Amino acid sequence: MKMFLKCVIFATNCLIMASSQDTHNTHKHHSNFLDPNLDHIREDVKEQYHIDLDSKTPEKELDFYYFQMHDFDNNLVLDGLEILTAMNHVIDEDYLRARAESTTTQSPNLLAESNDEEHEDPMEFYRIRERFRTQVRWNDKFDEDSKAIDKLLEEYDRDNDGFISYSEYIIARRQKH
Repeated sequence: MKMFLKCVIFATNCLIMASSQDTHNTHKHHSNFLDPNLDHIREDVKEQYHIDLDSKTPEKELDFYYFQMHDFDNNLVLDGLEILTAMNHVIDEDYLRARAESTTTQSPNLLAESNDEEHEDPMEFYRIRERFRTQVRWNDKFDEDSKAIDKLLEEYDRDNDGFISYSEYIIARRQKH
């Protein structure tokens, strides 16, 4: 029972700290979706379609392949899940590292601050704490992604059908440049 109460107190503290952080990074998602890494697209096209695109390939053609690679149901529009996949196509490693460090350093280190004799199994407590920290990071990422998708649809879904069509995507790309 004592261990359970400590875990509940720890979880509550972590939730309070996580909710007080500025976790919204929609600008980063916009740039991932509207400014994809062209070299990475070339690599993916070569891998998926066996087409070797060189550096002289027009950006319009790369835009087409990028859109097509994420239109999984081939209906010529991107829904929220397809937009999510496109946004996270190339994960920014620096961003993920910074997020992991901020969550880790701002979460209380109860194991280090407490006496190991108070815990029935200190390693189990450590595993629970790490799983909780991971879940907090995934929850934050889910919230960020959901808000970014909503914002993208709000800004670029011109016909308000809940999808981004190829023409809407191209218009949005051109506006960003």
